[in-house]
Amino acid sequence: MTGLVKFWNPAGWGIITPDGVRSGDRTREVFVHESKLPEGVSALPEGGEVEFDLFPNFGTRRALNVRLLSKRSYVPISEAPRKAVAHGD
Repeated sequence: MTGLVKFWNPAGWGIITPDGVRSGDRTREVFVHESKLPEGVSALPEGGEVEFDLFPNFGTRRALNVRLLSKRSYVPISEAPRKAVAHGD
């Protein structure tokens, strides 16, 4: 699966929004712990694109084998700050 890092906590965990899932759909978001990142990687950039496997369990959706694909930062339009536009008369 692929998705975007929605949030990363300095304590060593984060949330991934899988591709095709609306941001904020907490029932389909995926939890990731730093122990599931490649060796030498201790954090993921918010908005970064990742590839991962789902841990086969019956509780919280958890990611395994997380790989960073892109460090680009994507901000959903609905969450982007609005720019004020001045109109001249």
